[in-house]
Amino acid sequence: MLYATDPPPGPLHAWYREDGIRAQGAMVSAWENTIANNNRADRTLNRVVGKPQSLLVQTPNGLKTVVRFNGSAALWQAVGSWGTLRGERTVAVFARIPTEKSGTLFDGSTRVGSTPVKWKDGKWESSARIDSTTNRDDWRVHTFRFNAEDKPLGGFILGANVATQEGLTCDVGEVLIYPRTLNDMEIKDVVAYLQTKWGDPKELPAELQPQAPQFFYDSRIFRA
Repeated sequence: MLYATDPPPGPLHAWYREDGIRAQGAMVSAWENTIANNNRADRTLNRVVGKPQSLLVQTPNGLKTVVRFNGSAALWQAVGSWGTLRGERTVAVFARIPTEKSGTLFDGSTRVGSTPVKWKDGKWESSARIDSTTNRDDWRVHTFRFNAEDKPLGGFILGANVATQEGLTCDVGEVLIYPRTLNDMEIKDVVAYLQTKWGDPKELPAELQPQAPQFFYDSRIFRA
């Protein structure tokens, strides 16, 4: 399949796709970094803020899982494990972001490596060069290209800023992070890859969604 290996134009620093989402019922516990032939587990987003949720959607390639952030949730990894991208980089995100919401989509996880990408009043606020595809039932591809003079990205947090005080309500299906600035043709290739893979996702009814874990009740067990 097209998405079984590195999408164009590789290589990637980190890749968060649907088969890397780990959850217990509806509760997401980690989003694994999945790079074909070079899996860097230390870049997995396994530090959790709040309650990010797993959500099932129908796509042209079958059922897929995305992560829902409620404005008070985030997934992140520390700079010591995730690393630092200095200057040039490109972040491509396939996401559904409500126009009326505000908050930070992603940021570094350290103060010195903080380069937030914020959504406010239906627009992006960032030092990056930003391109977004046209509306596909609110699901779009957003690309963020940072140049050599931009601040480094130290560590990574998805769904909020470094202080976890500016969370964004959104659904995220996939994130690709390149350690360089892609050119216009490469951006077109990445957009084509994501659109071909995801199409126009449709959220499944609530009764078909993952449910919260059910705990067995035993009167002999004391619960505070």
